Amino acid sequence: MLIHPYMPFLTEELWQRLPRRPDDTTPSIVLASYPEYNPALSDSASEAAYELVLGCSKGIRSLLSEYGIKEDGRAFVLALDDTSYATASAQHAAIKALSGKSVADLEILRPDAKKPEGCAVFPVSANAAVYVHVKGRVDIDREIEKASAKRDKASSMVVKQRKIVESVREVASKAVVELEEGKLRDAEAEVEALQEAIEQFRVLKLEG
Repeated sequence: MLIHPYMPFLTEELWQRLPRRPDDTTPSIVLASYPEYNPALSDSASEAAYELVLGCSKGIRSLLSEYGIKEDGRAFVLALDDTSYATASAQHAAIKALSGKSVADLEILRPDAKKPEGCAVFPVSANAAVYVHVKGRVDIDREIEKASAKRDKASSMVVKQRKIVESVREVASKAVVELEEGKLRDAEAEVEALQEAIEQFRVLKLEG
């Protein structure tokens, strides 16, 4: 119903074809009541789990594409807290499936685990980061340059987000402040993960 103003013919067709509640006799979507928010159906934990699974699979697919890995990919999800580790472990099969056929092996790492070596990183959020093994597949100098550029951009976002947090802290609602603080934590985690990736690439260069 929410997309009806943009796709009226499609939504009307769906309205006529899809089953509805037995007591709903509304003849057309045009005459239907606008949906109302029901707090009883809100589940923040499930929403966070959903976003984590999608974020991890998106990050893995992005790294596989960026490094041209089309088969035998080795990927890792590093959970940064116990809740994320429990979610990622429970959804291991879903993350692997959504990451694509290029992933031959996926490992979920605990928060205290050592960072996987020889990998490129994609920071998902303050709760997780994903890694794909690229040792022997890439130009190390080129990857250090790329990761440094990403880190510098992410650092700029941290500075910007800190200013936003300060500007809303005294005037905005608690929900808005928490939202902006969450964005700041995500940005800071991204900088940290990228800096770690740069250090790993430097180590690989010395070993090579």
